Amino acid sequence: KLKKVETSNYFPSVFAVGNIQNQASSDDFDISDKENATIINAGLTISIPIFNGFLTSAKVQQAQVNINKIDRQLDLLTQRIKLEVENSRLKLKEAQERVFAQTQSVQQAEKALQIAKVRFQNGLSTQVELNDAETALARIKLSRLSAVYDYLIAKAEHEKALGLINIR
Repeated sequence: KLKKVETSNYFPSVFAVGNIQNQASSDDFDISDKENATIINAGLTISIPIFNGFLTSAKVQQAQVNINKIDRQLDLLTQRIKLEVENSRLKLKEAQERVFAQTQSVQQAEKALQIAKVRFQNGLSTQVELNDAETALARIKLSRLSAVYDYLIAKAEHEKALGLINIR
């Protein structure tokens, strides 16, 4: 649009102006029965650009440079958004895999604890081994909670990258 405006400076321009005035005067502020003077002015201005020191050409070129610059910025922004979406998708997938792996680890630790309890009840292991199994289960559950937290953060970042949520 700016280029069209600058290009229009190559062509002649016409400006029309007009003015109507109504004047009245009276000593007693009663102008209803006095003569009024009406003044009408009209004017027309035609401007024909002959030579302006290549100013119009330079402005058209500058407008084209600005258009090209904006196009490049738009391309870079588009690429940056695509990259952000792809990175957030990969982080989300990785977080999902961690949650799945940690869930399986919790299940295995629960089985290991059950085995340790049975062994302890049958006198085949010590209290220390039972405590170790309980501690391992607690640590793995904590790791799973951390993985779920990371998943929720990755999900929010992915939704933000997709433009589904607006963070201000």
